[in-house]
Amino acid sequence: MTPFHLATDFRALLKDFDLASLDEHRAVIFGIRHDFTIGYANHSWYCHAQENDGSGILLDPRPLNAYSLLDAISGPLLTFYEDLYARLFEHAGEHDHDYECSTPHQIRHYQMRLIPLPAYAETPRGLLSINSQFIPDRPVINHQPVKSPLLDDYMTDDGLLICCSNCRRFRFRRDRHRWDWIPTFLRAPPVNLSHGLCEVCLDYYYPSLSA
Repeated sequence: MTPFHLATDFRALLKDFDLASLDEHRAVIFGIRHDFTIGYANHSWYCHAQENDGSGILLDPRPLNAYSLLDAISGPLLTFYEDLYARLFEHAGEHDHDYECSTPHQIRHYQMRLIPLPAYAETPRGLLSINSQFIPDRPVINHQPVKSPLLDDYMTDDGLLICCSNCRRFRFRRDRHRWDWIPTFLRAPPVNLSHGLCEVCLDYYYPSLSA
């Protein structure tokens, strides 16, 4: 199996890894440069993007080489990931992070392991991200879906639906502390969608703000 995407300049950064093993791995594995553009993506990247209705650019290796990973991150999590990647480029070292990436049909939790490239480099020129699905051992929000939601129950006075950027639940209009799992809205996202963080995810990503 050949890599879905491997830029010429990125091949040297992966010299300490078995490319065949990376490409055959079930985890979604990709590599980014210092400017956050994507230099490597394994076959599972393509499968994951295809299964999740990813945009055309995520399914085509040609423009992917100049695509910034940050362009795929929306809402308040953009600052978190931008700071995380920048910190690892400045201070080399492996880092693990758990996150949620659910579909309308399935609650999915992942662990992301970030490894500096080249391996053991004091000043990394790239980062390898290995994203493996797992069953979390920490408490999660109620997964009972709202099967027949009324749009007015979730629409703000400004006509927006607020969706958590991490767990993808929607804020209930009459109770700002209530966030519901609504597959209907995820399958066909309304155009008036805005992103935020529910209280649980805010505490996880930005504990100093939720204290």
